[in-house]
Amino acid sequence: MAYVFSKGKIMVAPRTCGKKMNEITLEDLRNMTVELTEEESRSVFATYYKEPLAHLQPEHVRAIEHGPLKPEECYMPELAGRILLDGDDMYPANGYGVLPNGVGFAAIKIIQDGITDEMIRNYQENFASDENCNLFYKTWYPGAHLIHFEDGAVEDFGWGMMRMEMNWDCFRFNHLGIEETDISQRDPGCIFLMGLGGKAEEIYDREGKERVMCMVQHTRETDIGRELRVLYWNGMTFMEDGTLKVCPEPDRDKTMKEMKLMMIHCMTEYCNQLKLIKMFWNKEIKEGSELAREN
Repeated sequence: MAYVFSKGKIMVAPRTCGKKMNEITLEDLRNMTVELTEEESRSVFATYYKEPLAHLQPEHVRAIEHGPLKPEECYMPELAGRILLDGDDMYPANGYGVLPNGVGFAAIKIIQDGITDEMIRNYQENFASDENCNLFYKTWYPGAHLIHFEDGAVEDFGWGMMRMEMNWDCFRFNHLGIEETDISQRDPGCIFLMGLGGKAEEIYDREGKERVMCMVQHTRETDIGRELRVLYWNGMTFMEDGTLKVCPEPDRDKTMKEMKLMMIHCMTEYCNQLKLIKMFWNKEIKEGSELAREN
């Protein structure tokens, strides 16, 4: 059973290849490319893949220039519910670091000003809807997104392609120190909150070293759009009994570098997704207006 809080608002969800991760071998993944295939290149949506990546938001640039957060500015999931629902200025909304226990941490906030339910529905239902499903995912972050499964994804955070489980069933709201009933009471604007995680491996790592990762997403409506918060933990994941599996990488410097890359990756992909949603909406509106004039 997946524990997801939703008010039924339309959300962007990656279009999957229709398969589970174990249906495609590592060797097959290694032979795939993030570039457009011949079939994908013929799509009318291929032009979006070739667009320059969106600019990061000012707060993102400041977080990158700031450098790592102090260990006490990072937090484990049990504090995340309070911070996401109630707010706490002690914990920056954008940043990366390593907790005292060695777990890597990153926080990202995407301001989605000007976005509407209609824009999101149009993108989710019509963008690359009749094309090879990988094009939808590749275009989200050209050069870094490879393929999305029913239960995972393969993408490059900046140090190599990672095949990652996306297990929704292990997440519980008590992992975040809250109950589901707390969400609307403490944050009436929240429209979506979920967590997922699991095993991850670099597809070119011949030794098959396994690691664990997890993430939380929190979306709330604002007066002028939406606000997305994403939290990553590297070296930890959720367990079905409400506990955490903590097994961090011993090399803290390596973890720090990876968390910076994960933060930047997340900022980039969601800023680019926002750009694509608005571009596709404006194109549809323009073409609709032109068609109306012709008729």
